[in-house]
Amino acid sequence: MVAQETDLVAATGSYLSSFTLAVTEVTERAELPMLTLSYSDLLTERGFKFIFQTAAPAGRQSELGLPELMKLAETASGKRPKTVAMLMDNTATSVATAKALKERSSRRKAFSWSWRKSGRRRCPMPPR
Repeated sequence: MVAQETDLVAATGSYLSSFTLAVTEVTERAELPMLTLSYSDLLTERGFKFIFQTAAPAGRQSELGLPELMKLAETASGKRPKTVAMLMDNTATSVATAKALKERSSRRKAFSWSWRKSGRRRCPMPPR
């Protein structure tokens, strides 16, 4: 696209952070500004000059969301949760979100379970 459409002034899109990470490698080399709604923290942490992330990155969403999730869980159950579990795929946004939640959580007991797009488990089944 970038090589064929020489009159482009900017790009937008790549609904999935993993796709956006790949696309921005090309747009950055072409010095083509890229506007994205993708969440992965890596999008802006790479030091690229031509990417503009319009949504809060996954780390910030986790920082703001974790206290609200804890309040919601406490309201629903009447008790403060003692353990945290994360079930996710292994795309860029999910990995960034899980990393931020683990770093910000005061919970000592936590596990995560992720899977590849092929559907095969990446780590053992969660305990019963």
